[in-house]
Amino acid sequence: MNQLMNNGMIQEIENILLNARNHVSVEVNHTLLKTYMEIGRIIVEDAVSHNSDNDYESKTISYLSKELTKKFGRGFSRANIWNMITFYKEYGSVQTLSERLRYAGHGIYLDSESLLWGL
Repeated sequence: MNQLMNNGMIQEIENILLNARNHVSVEVNHTLLKTYMEIGRIIVEDAVSHNSDNDYESKTISYLSKELTKKFGRGFSRANIWNMITFYKEYGSVQTLSERLRYAGHGIYLDSESLLWGL
């Protein structure tokens, strides 16, 4: 048994698990960014097509908040949906965001609770 403890096997396994965990979090974060960016795009494009109705955007966000929360749970408050819209308007694409963050030397890491807006 002592041979197992002294041969570095545990360290090697720990490294594999830590690398896998990091890889998963990066992929999840990227997917969340793309998802929220796409949601923002859909809402912005829809609002533009209804620009003659001043209350349309506000009513739509309230409706989306209620429906998405019912179907998917937390993370779709009115404020979060506004953030998705702002996110799309500010960056336009995940690629643009990634390039700006790389240039600035930053990375975005999200946990399942923050779902982007708890940063």
